Amino acid sequence: MKQYMVNNRDYKIDIVRALCALEIIAFWHMMDYLPEKYALTGQALHLAKLLTNTALATFAFISGFCLSKYTFTKSGDVWHFYKKRLIRFYPLLLFSALSLLVAGYVFHHPWFTSTSQFVTTITGLNVFIPPLAMTLWYFSMIMFFYIITPLVLSRKSKLAKLLMALSLLAIVVVVDLLFLDVDNVFYLYYPFYALGLILPSSSLEFIYRRKYLFLPISVALFTATVLITCDKSDYFMGGGIYVAMISGLVMLFAAATVINSLSKGLTKFFFWISFSSMVAYLFHRQIYFVIIYAIGNSNQELSIVKALFVAVPFIFAVSFSVQKAYDFLIKKCKLK
Repeated sequence: MKQYMVNNRDYKIDIVRALCALEIIAFWHMMDYLPEKYALTGQALHLAKLLTNTALATFAFISGFCLSKYTFTKSGDVWHFYKKRLIRFYPLLLFSALSLLVAGYVFHHPWFTSTSQFVTTITGLNVFIPPLAMTLWYFSMIMFFYIITPLVLSRKSKLAKLLMALSLLAIVVVVDLLFLDVDNVFYLYYPFYALGLILPSSSLEFIYRRKYLFLPISVALFTATVLITCDKSDYFMGGGIYVAMISGLVMLFAAATVINSLSKGLTKFFFWISFSSMVAYLFHRQIYFVIIYAIGNSNQELSIVKALFVAVPFIFAVSFSVQKAYDFLIKKCKLK
């Protein structure tokens, strides 16, 4: 079947990013705003958690994979990289964090437990100085990943990049043991970001070409892991959580390849979601909060119909517009 691509853009990555954004925003976090009767328990909750872990791990992998094109041969390259990354997301992250901080004071809903938590969140240190801030901890962690990216990509060979990534991990482990209390989420998602930086682009092509082989195998492996680890009490589920995230990541890329071959319109829809995803992730809590006050019930809850067919489309429509306006502003100010 025809693969839809324009200007050599890999829309399969957009489809994967969109699927991950929908899992987080239109499922996992949406559950916080539904009546208690929809609360997940038991095996359903375990499945939902592993799907969310997979979505976040895949986001981390895509971030690293898309940045692996950068080369660092002089100090100016590092500054250029940091400048582009900061302009790309930091003003939006800062505005999101400030809006949640102010909303916490106005509506007596503490999004941040302390001023120090707010500071660590906007400086990329939140995973090193818990507790984690609600939702924004992930962007704080990604910011730290961006900081260390030049150290990995400045190495010449794949082996040297791998050794640098492992050395940085070892340093974090030592710091964790001796000085800080690094949150476990760092150890969950750092390997996926590092793999994205190091793996060759052909690694995805390998999945794309064998999608009908990888899709059933990865679905079966992910399902088996969910069933086997359901009663595990430890955070890493005896290592099973990594098996779930790896198989889930392969499953997403294989599924995206199938979706991309079906319909140009469907691919465009997922591109629209992908384009909106960063702003949607940063501001969906605020938008849910506003919608609840506008159309929610007396218990400050949304019916599942209003959540799915009003709140979620509104979040992505607003996010698309904000991203468009932000990109236009960057271009107009010649900040790229």
